[in-house]
Amino acid sequence: MNQKIHIKYGLGTTLIGAILFSLFYFLDKQPDNNTFRGAFVVITMLGIILSTLQFSKQAEGKASFGALFSNGFRTTAVIIVLFIVFLLICVTIAPDLKAKILAEAAQADAGSHLSPEAIKEQQEFVSKQFIPFIFSGVLITLLIIGGFASLIGALIARKK
Repeated sequence: MNQKIHIKYGLGTTLIGAILFSLFYFLDKQPDNNTFRGAFVVITMLGIILSTLQFSKQAEGKASFGALFSNGFRTTAVIIVLFIVFLLICVTIAPDLKAKILAEAAQADAGSHLSPEAIKEQQEFVSKQFIPFIFSGVLITLLIIGGFASLIGALIARKK
């Protein structure tokens, strides 16, 4: 049995996510950032669930719930590592991407209850610590998405 299903699906899902990210951020095609986020969540969940279903199919339906969930979470780990590397490369190659992301954060902060001085101070801090914020944001977001998708995939695959 080929145990590398998580790598194949993780790589494919990350590739699709990277293309989607590139379209939205580098071509300025997004009407708003929520469209990208929603599409990215759906694609990521779909990739993880399909990985789990393929793992179950390859195991001829004899895989335990834990093995199915584990495969989904390994797929999540592959997606996390590859997408973080992709984002770090993008920020290094295209410094204007950092400015775009910070501008979007500033727009979101404009509607908050914080004073203009506090918003400016917060933006300066985030700008200085940009890479750790990107890393932690991607890590936490994809861990949550991956956990849910792994659970759903394991439940669906186990039913069959």
